Amino acid sequence: MHTSEKSPLPAGFEELLESALPLQTERRALLQALDGKPPTSVRLHPVKGKGLFDELPAVPWCAWGRYLSARPFFAHDPYFWAGAYYVQEAASMFVGYAAGRILDFLRRQEARPLTLVDLCAAPGGKSTHLASLLHAGDKLISNEIMPNRIGILVENMNRWGSEQCIITHDEAASFGKITEWIDVLAADVPCSGEGMFRKDMEARERWSPKLPLQCAALQKEIVEDILPALRQGGFLIYSTCTFNREENEHNLHYFLDELDMVSVPLQLPEGSGIVAVEEKTPGGRPLYAYRFFPHQTEGEGFFLSVLQKRSKRISSYKKAKQKVWTKAGKSHASLLQEWTATPERWQLWHMPDTKDTLTLTPVEWEAAELDLLSQHLNIKQVGVPFGQLLKGTFNPHPYLAYSPALSARVPAIEVDFDDALQFLRKQPMQNFVLPKKNGWYAIRYEGRNLGWVKSLGHRYNNYYPNAWQLRS
Repeated sequence: MHTSEKSPLPAGFEELLESALPLQTERRALLQALDGKPPTSVRLHPVKGKGLFDELPAVPWCAWGRYLSARPFFAHDPYFWAGAYYVQEAASMFVGYAAGRILDFLRRQEARPLTLVDLCAAPGGKSTHLASLLHAGDKLISNEIMPNRIGILVENMNRWGSEQCIITHDEAASFGKITEWIDVLAADVPCSGEGMFRKDMEARERWSPKLPLQCAALQKEIVEDILPALRQGGFLIYSTCTFNREENEHNLHYFLDELDMVSVPLQLPEGSGIVAVEEKTPGGRPLYAYRFFPHQTEGEGFFLSVLQKRSKRISSYKKAKQKVWTKAGKSHASLLQEWTATPERWQLWHMPDTKDTLTLTPVEWEAAELDLLSQHLNIKQVGVPFGQLLKGTFNPHPYLAYSPALSARVPAIEVDFDDALQFLRKQPMQNFVLPKKNGWYAIRYEGRNLGWVKSLGHRYNNYYPNAWQLRS
């Protein structure tokens, strides 16, 4: 959007900036940047994104991040639909930077699978980043409370191929009912959106001087509700896309002084332009936080701090009241051998309330923990939907096509650019050669799967999800 088309910055915003940016010259530089053109950045999938955008500048705090010189029409890029990269604002990638250092620390302390929660996960940028940091057996719960946003989270997580993710639709208080089970909690809390003023005109129009105070109160409530679920010694990554101190430093003062948490410093990459905040809380505790200003970093406005929990609460829930999750029997073992690259790493489960639908998770996951989570959380998906076994015939789930766990032995058909788009539109592919052998085939563009077709001899059926159909 051109500068002339932008809505004016809201009244009272510049005055509120004074506490975060005391120098008038800095405030003027920020205001000027907010009326400029936002940069475009993407984050590559560690496997599916190899070899893409290698020539482009890297995001200093994300080895998989790249800056694009211009914003392309992503809807006509098969790599995008294959989950080879995620279009993500560069500053938001700092959550993954912080999480990577926390996970390294925790893994040095003890060798066990770790549990991560992305509390406000939609549309999926931070969750797909966190999923890329998981080790064998780790678990990521990606949660979204807004009903109109849960669908896009499910879509993006499955395009990415997240076998170690559980998708939930819950309030923070539901998580807090299970105590002492989360190792790393990412809370990118709902905020006044000041950091998005450059690209989000709705954020400008809805802002008022009262909004930061209202948001700060909600943010405190969210953190207090979920904090019992964080293990003693576990880490909270608290972030907002705001500039004001009410939602940022002042909330951290409360968490540190009243909730008995400890602020943890991070070592910043050189030349990043990130502003490190070091101060004392009213209670005298040290506070470390990090600010992104659009006139100093290549990204939008962002704020992040890492806190560690010190106090411990005794667990109130030892086990689930009823069994919900059942592992698939030995008769299904051949499916893992046939359809996954490393069958020893995975296990199959029967979906609750169904006999035929299977889902894929790491072999380390236990039924008792899944049952406990199901008792308290509204679970939308566990692992990767694998498929159905009906009358001895296996039909792969559409989402399985995107999983890096899928075996390279599964039959696939390479298509050109035009047919890739036709497949995504669910329209006839012009250069497609129907295979002689009937069965399931992955439609693949330059080595990246786009979905399934089933060859029926004289024709084929396109199993690309109807809800994802490309309309342009």
